[in-house]
Amino acid sequence: MSDKTTITLSPPHAALAAICLVAALDGDADALARHVQACRQLSGEDIAQIRPLVHDMADAPDGVEAVLALIGDNMPTSYAETAYILCADYVALFGRTLPAQLRLLERLGEALRLDRLTRAALDRAALARAQDLTGETQA
Repeated sequence: MSDKTTITLSPPHAALAAICLVAALDGDADALARHVQACRQLSGEDIAQIRPLVHDMADAPDGVEAVLALIGDNMPTSYAETAYILCADYVALFGRTLPAQLRLLERLGEALRLDRLTRAALDRAALARAQDLTGETQA
């Protein structure tokens, strides 16, 4: 008998968990709220439920790996690209593009079973959306 608790998330909540994980490196709760509001299926209540779960899990030994596994296990393949690009958009729009954020995006892409070429295309699309027509990043 196992003492592990099984957590099941809907695809939108798994995507939110991914965004919360990426945002935790940045620490900007206001940016997280603005970004999540762009995802019509998610609300402030969703953030209030998922963010502490992700934070608590990520703080545990091997916690980031556990959160990534949770996201990967609860994200259908058909939504994996959407979840990934929401995180890439967050980093491009609000992040500081820290090496830790980029590495976490890479690990998230692996957890979502996205190939490197797809991840590169999604990363580039996120960067393009974050720039205005002068080439400056909007932040």
